[in-house]
Amino acid sequence: MIFSPNFFSLLLIAGFLSSLWLLFKIYTRLTLRRIFFGLYALLSASWFLIWYLLDRDLFFPISTEFNNLLFSTAILSLHYLLFNIARQYLRLPSLDRRYHLVFGLLLVSAIGLYFLPASNPIAGRQITQIIYFLLGVTWIFIFIFGLVDYVRIFGFDQKPMHQNRIFHWLPVAVGNIGVGVVYFLGYGQISVIIQSITLLYLSHIATSYQLIDLKHSWRSFLRYMLFTAASFVYLALGVVTYSILRLNFPIQSDLILIAAVILLFALLLKPVFSLINRFTRLLTVDLNEKTDSILQEFFYSIRNIYDLNELVRHIQIQISQIFPVENVEILVVDHETMGNHGKTRLTRIEKSTGRATDLSLPDADPVSRYFREQRAPLSLYLLDYAPQFETTPAAIRYWFDENGFDLSVPIHNQAEWLGLICMGPKTTGLPYTREEVFLLVSIADRVALAFEHARLVGGLTRLNNEYQRAYRALEKANDRLQRTVRQLEKLDRFKSDLITVLSHELRTPMTLIAGYAQLLADEPDIAAKDEWKILCAGILTGTERLEDIVSAILDMSSITANTLELKITDLHLDPVIRQVVESLQEALQNRQIDIQLNSLKTLPVIQSDEKLLEKVFFQLFSNSIKYSPDDSQILVDGRMVTQSNSPLGEESVEITIADRGIGIDQDDLEVVFEKLYQVGVVEEHSSGKTKYKGGGPGLGLAIVKGIIQELHGQVWVESRRAGENTYPGSTFHIVLPVKREPTSSYSEPLDRSTGKKKVNPAEDPVSSGVQE
Repeated sequence: MIFSPNFFSLLLIAGFLSSLWLLFKIYTRLTLRRIFFGLYALLSASWFLIWYLLDRDLFFPISTEFNNLLFSTAILSLHYLLFNIARQYLRLPSLDRRYHLVFGLLLVSAIGLYFLPASNPIAGRQITQIIYFLLGVTWIFIFIFGLVDYVRIFGFDQKPMHQNRIFHWLPVAVGNIGVGVVYFLGYGQISVIIQSITLLYLSHIATSYQLIDLKHSWRSFLRYMLFTAASFVYLALGVVTYSILRLNFPIQSDLILIAAVILLFALLLKPVFSLINRFTRLLTVDLNEKTDSILQEFFYSIRNIYDLNELVRHIQIQISQIFPVENVEILVVDHETMGNHGKTRLTRIEKSTGRATDLSLPDADPVSRYFREQRAPLSLYLLDYAPQFETTPAAIRYWFDENGFDLSVPIHNQAEWLGLICMGPKTTGLPYTREEVFLLVSIADRVALAFEHARLVGGLTRLNNEYQRAYRALEKANDRLQRTVRQLEKLDRFKSDLITVLSHELRTPMTLIAGYAQLLADEPDIAAKDEWKILCAGILTGTERLEDIVSAILDMSSITANTLELKITDLHLDPVIRQVVESLQEALQNRQIDIQLNSLKTLPVIQSDEKLLEKVFFQLFSNSIKYSPDDSQILVDGRMVTQSNSPLGEESVEITIADRGIGIDQDDLEVVFEKLYQVGVVEEHSSGKTKYKGGGPGLGLAIVKGIIQELHGQVWVESRRAGENTYPGSTFHIVLPVKREPTSSYSEPLDRSTGKKKVNPAEDPVSSGVQE
């Protein structure tokens, strides 16, 4: 016994717990297929447990031959399971079932031979030899196939991080083989220690995805040992120098000699150690330790480049000078297509290699979420082995692998993902160290700032160019508009002059016609004959109608030319409106329409032009009569409007004229006050001033609007819709200032649909109660 019984029992318990630990790690973190891992852990745990029970005499008594057979088959099964685990771990295809069948037959044959009856001719020593021969053939079979797979995968996969993972598997394979070799040599207790260590190491590398770089660690260790050896040689050289000087140059005081040697070697210490350090650094490729100066120099080199193509090209050159890499590519997120159809497109601006195309990442893909949410670098090693990327489509994996991008660092500002820095393998064949990854992340932060500056300047440049183009187009359009305005002004003046001339020229013959018609009507002979009397009356009515039209045209001309003569006096609106209503009594009786006047006597005295107001109300009443059905009603209301509620911004009075007529469409509310505009189909209008749907020149409401504006007031109309069958009606609003000032200020904007300031009905009970 190499170890004491108690200590060996502790080793067996530790091995059993190691097996359980591996089983726990497998079923909590490992995402590869777990069947062989689980069988390996269970078999290993059973091996330790049975050994412990046998060692403590707690297992049923068995012969030495069966004990050897039991442990031999267990070790052989562990080898075979580990062989299958290695294929899964190294991403090789699973073995065909025929291999499992051959292994199972060999194992069953070996165990079956042991249980042959004693009468069998080959019983005894021959059976033992045959059993161990079969076990040996099986072991050789597993060893050769495992070695071939290992060499093949190591030679095929040249990616540094992947090779590093293969290096980590080598101690597991060696340890597992060592368990069998040591056990068959008769050192079973030592095999327990090897198996326990192998189990613990296997649980670590099988469930960890950030393994240390064995090459880098080995080179760092070798560098440290060489530096230590060189330091020892340097110190030993100092001792030898002291001894030589003491023998050849006798000096009474050894202290002086020691001080001289120490002084000499102290002066040589810095250059010698610098030389030693430079020599040992050749074993490892270290990044320049002046990270801050690298970042500062990098940022200064790109901060004044605002063209995106030139910026990307310069970034690729700078990174290639900092890192010994085969290729560097910068991919920029296309924000115009980002999120379209659930994808993000990354576009190459400047290509250092001609192999790859642009990359399209689905937003739901783990790689896209990793770059957008975690904002961390992604190595090809993690993409192949980390469980969170197992659902990544093969096309995306192929894209990174085909282009040889060993490391991809996302470029982010505070709010969005801007692009990727895709790094090829290092020319040294080594993986990227933590310091190099940290430096790349810092470089990506500087690149993000440079991108923001370039995008900002580029955006401003585009805006300036667009502004210049728009300004030039606006100047051309303004020139055309000015020419058009001048032409329209000429046409308008010509039209106004024509109307004025025609109106004046028409008035003279109309006066003659009316005068002679009246003379004829006064003749006794004509008055005695009814038919002649009717003819004279028709002539007088026609000339009177023509006179009204000419007067309307002249009024419109005066309004257009701003030549209305105002006679402002203090007046009450009630008698003015009643006088107008009285002049329309004949038309009201003929149409059986009633005009009700409400709250007019309570209105205050206002400063305005009486004659012009008479024209306004005459036109409005005539309009309501013409478009109201027979036997209907027109409501006229008046109210005071305070300064805060008035659209004029001063104390005012408001007159509303509400009829139950055919109404006005919403699209026509703003144009009914235009010159020559008529509601409905003109051909359907009747003749006469107050007949139902009576026609006219279309100047009445335009005259109303012009006069009210000259009086510093406002006028608008409200109507829900137009309907000749439903008669929704219309309501005209007139607001006049109480005291007429030279100009009126408008404190609040008007409602564009009504022309009226929005008033809260709760504060305006009179307006809210007007019926339409």
